[in-house]
Amino acid sequence: MAEFTTRPVTWRGEPFPCIQVDTDIQNSLVITTYPHRKGQHVLNLGGLGDAWEVQAVFSPSFNGRGPYADDLWPFGYLRFLDACRAKERGYFDHPRLGTAWAQCANVRMSDNAAEFSKITATFVEANLDDPTYTTRLTIGGGGAGEQDGLIRARNLDVLMSSTFSLSISVFEGFWVDFSTTLYSTNRVLSMTDVVVALNLFHASITATVETYGIMDSALYWELQYEISMLRIDAVMMAHRFAQSQDKRIVSYELRATMSSLELAVLLYGDPGRATEIERLNHIYDPLFMPPGTYLVMSE
Repeated sequence: MAEFTTRPVTWRGEPFPCIQVDTDIQNSLVITTYPHRKGQHVLNLGGLGDAWEVQAVFSPSFNGRGPYADDLWPFGYLRFLDACRAKERGYFDHPRLGTAWAQCANVRMSDNAAEFSKITATFVEANLDDPTYTTRLTIGGGGAGEQDGLIRARNLDVLMSSTFSLSISVFEGFWVDFSTTLYSTNRVLSMTDVVVALNLFHASITATVETYGIMDSALYWELQYEISMLRIDAVMMAHRFAQSQDKRIVSYELRATMSSLELAVLLYGDPGRATEIERLNHIYDPLFMPPGTYLVMSE
């Protein structure tokens, strides 16, 4: 059965007590009318950014409960207001759909009670080209966060054990190694470190798939699906790190066969970045890249 993962609503990484989120999804439409003619012609130019109106409550009764800070009232309340005034875009966590880049458009406060404040805030998506949300509707839940991926990996190990009647735990280890590289190391990472970690993660999964022949039978469709989603989760986490470095991992459609060296010169004007393309896409033969979709770093 398909299900959503529900998460705390956060703004710039700070959870706050949210009682309602209203989402506004819009398309950019060009409407043309003609004289002496009934009706109108509507041309859809594509989707506009989503917008979210959030109703939040700050009071001492939430202090230290669940994901909320011990000092939610009054200091968390003041931190939330400061975060809404910040000029740089930040992450907004929708309770169902996941994380999206956003800017705070406006905040309205109702402070009638001595130790109670109701806030209505509007956040507007601040993003181009990338997926709006990190969470997808999946079998067994999950998303693109560190803990969401860990839950999916553990569920995969259980599914593998029941399918092959073996006591194994492989996917959790792959995910822990990958997420540790991204989030638990004390040194500053470069994009090369992240690309290597991502490729090692994919190579480990590929070896497991080949060992058990998971992709050879339609009987294992659920395993195949969840493995593909775990791979996507890892790419999304690497993508988020790239965004924090003012770069993004994006898709590039290669229309003709060429080498990784030629592609590096075409995209970056730098033949030294051919290795980056090879690692990002797990390419074994750098002289032969057939037409298709590849991952590259945006500039």
